[in-house]
Parts: sequence; structure tokens; C-alpha cells
Amino acid sequence: MLFKTVRLNYDQLPLLYRALSEKLLIRPEKGELLYKTHHNYDCTFFFKENYYDLLKKDMYKVFAENDNERYWINIKDKIDSAKKIFLEDTGGLKIYKINED
Repeated sequence: MLFKTVRLNYDQLPLLYRALSEKLLIRPEKGELLYKTHHNYDCTFFFKENYYDLLKKDMYKVFAENDNERYWINIKDKIDSAKKIFLEDTGGLKIYKINED
């Protein structure tokens, strides 16, 4: 499967979670956003390519309204820098879950 992958640090993680949980950005369907954790509390995210494309469109629309906020620009730029990767096996990855309202 094709994914876009990016590593987020502990400062960036809450921003992504907040944007998804508050429905500022399109939420992933089950399995569209996977992750693995690292010992320093960073996480590497694996976005299914179709979800990544929808997320990017949504990010530009939402973050245009918040372009003066340095932290939003940082997370947008970080996700923009995601690299394409092909994974045959996603067994070692976890599904990223967003709490429902």
C-alpha cells in the first residue's frame, strides 16, 4: 500500500490531535492514518495516500484562516514534507484513533 509518512515531535502531536478531534480537519476513516511511536515521544505517521490528499486540501483551507499562527504553519509545513513510501506489511503499526464527541 502507498502511504505518505512524516515524523512529528511531541510539540506537533497535540496540534494534529486537536485539529482532528475538533473537526477542524477531515478525520481519517479506520486504517487511513497509522502510526508508530519512538522512545523520545515522537511519532511517525503513515497517511494512506487518498486521505493525505484530502487532508492537505483541508489544511490549506483551514490554516489560511490561521496563517498568522506560527504553530499552525509549522504543522502544515511538516505534513507537507511527508515522503511517499510503499508498505507491504502494516502489522507493526497502530491505527490512530480520535475520540468521538
